[in-house]
Amino acid sequence: MIKNLSNNFKKLFSFILVFSFVLSSSARAGFSSDLFVKRSDVIIDMPNGSISSGNVLGDNSMLFNATDIGTKLDLSRFNIKFPERIDVDESILSGLSNEPIETGYGPTRTDDNIPLKAFHYRDTYGDLGGVFIADVKEGEKKIYLTFDCGYEGGHTFEILDALKEKNVRAVFFITGNYARDSEDHVRRMIDDGHIVGNHTWSHIDCARSTLKEVQNNIFEVHDFVKNKFDYEMKLFRYPYGNFSEQTLKYISMQGYKQIFWTFGYKDYDTQNQPTNAYGKMEILTAACPGNIYLLHAESKTNASILAECIDEIRASGFTIGDPIDLLIN
Repeated sequence: MIKNLSNNFKKLFSFILVFSFVLSSSARAGFSSDLFVKRSDVIIDMPNGSISSGNVLGDNSMLFNATDIGTKLDLSRFNIKFPERIDVDESILSGLSNEPIETGYGPTRTDDNIPLKAFHYRDTYGDLGGVFIADVKEGEKKIYLTFDCGYEGGHTFEILDALKEKNVRAVFFITGNYARDSEDHVRRMIDDGHIVGNHTWSHIDCARSTLKEVQNNIFEVHDFVKNKFDYEMKLFRYPYGNFSEQTLKYISMQGYKQIFWTFGYKDYDTQNQPTNAYGKMEILTAACPGNIYLLHAESKTNASILAECIDEIRASGFTIGDPIDLLIN
């Protein structure tokens, strides 16, 4: 009898903890008018019918890795409002600069190997919607993989094979031209459970285009992918990394979350590819907490070294985060 009472007390105590957590989550819940993403704890239906929760401080991997790579990701499980074309009175942006800003980090790094300028970008432009480095818990060694796809260079399937072999989910930012011309690749990305993001229709320089041109270029690819692949995009990346205060605010108001990068290297020139050794050195020495890697899928070098880099990044004590963290954090 004493044993039964003890077990019942444990169940009651667990229930109170979970119920308190849910109430606390509900109290904090709300939508950001800029990002349209719930900023509080997230409740998710798990495959076994149970309910799990996670917070938005980069501790979501235990929830989202329940879906192995190779299975299409059901984004309807998450409390996300997807982008929609919104006409904005541009006068409300008049207090923000339209001066083009080119993303670049320089050599100065913290003791944790984080580019010092990443914090400058985050602190200066984060409230306008830019994500330059991922939020991770203190002491957590976690990085994220993202790929830009402006055109197909013949190596994307190799990259997808390596990600599937290593059970790693990534983000692929695609242009409209890529979506139109490389249907099989996009469908494989989606079917394998990766996140597909928006890279504008024709790789325009958003900071040097009118806001209306930016909107049209973004939603041309958004609508095409939605209609062609039954897939809605939520993440956006600037071609060339060029932005302004006005574009940050404007694109946020359309409902897109703008993901920059913490690391990139000259891997995009298909006529002058870095050696495998150089590519590995660049990728591995850049590892730091919250690093958002930008790699180009048209790179033969990246396709050749990706699996090894994943193994060595993990061997060095880092985990490769699920980019759903970027989607909801």
